[in-house]
Amino acid sequence: MARPKKPEGQAKKNLLRIRVTDEERATLDRAAREKNLEMSTWARAELLTLARKLLRGQQDAAPPGRQS
Repeated sequence: MARPKKPEGQAKKNLLRIRVTDEERATLDRAAREKNLEMSTWARAELLTLARKLLRGQQDAAPPGRQS
């Protein structure tokens, strides 16, 4: 029996590809293993955390009345 489909908006349809060296990949693999996560799960979580932090910092630095 197949797994039920995820609700609209929760399904991951987009693919993000990046090029890395063998050394970079080994480092990323080790970091993911440290968290006991699959590479894609770890990378997604780390990138989203960093992106949200960066965007919050930009909002905090915006002049009053100019926040988006």
